[in-house]
Amino acid sequence: LLASGGVLTSRAPAPADETDAARGIEILRALAPVDVGQGCVVAGRLCLAIEALYGTDVMLSQVAACRDSRVPQEGGVFIKRAKTGQDLRIDLPTIGPETIALARSARLSGLCLQAGHVVVLERAETLARADEAGIALWAVA
Repeated sequence: LLASGGVLTSRAPAPADETDAARGIEILRALAPVDVGQGCVVAGRLCLAIEALYGTDVMLSQVAACRDSRVPQEGGVFIKRAKTGQDLRIDLPTIGPETIALARSARLSGLCLQAGHVVVLERAETLARADEAGIALWAVA
């Protein structure tokens, strides 16, 4: 069930997606010591949202609701990772088909997962939805 490393969809991340993912990883690593969030959304190197107590669905819904009011209005990456030091026996970061639907609503261009640490539920459907939406989904260390 865990995401393996590399590109999981037919669309590979664009260089801007990779830059946004790297920025998101920096943000999540900085927040890990204070136990905040397994995910964030970054577009144009700007942090649009941080996943907090209310979870991924609320975060992505908020990004979707705000996209028309700020630049950039489309693109960007949802980065999902385990927090540094997180006990993976208790809480594994997870995405699934609904995550893709919400990412599409938020007009994101990619999802970057932590390889070996994020569960992909209903993998075939999740990847098919990402392909249909033109969203790159990949995993890195």
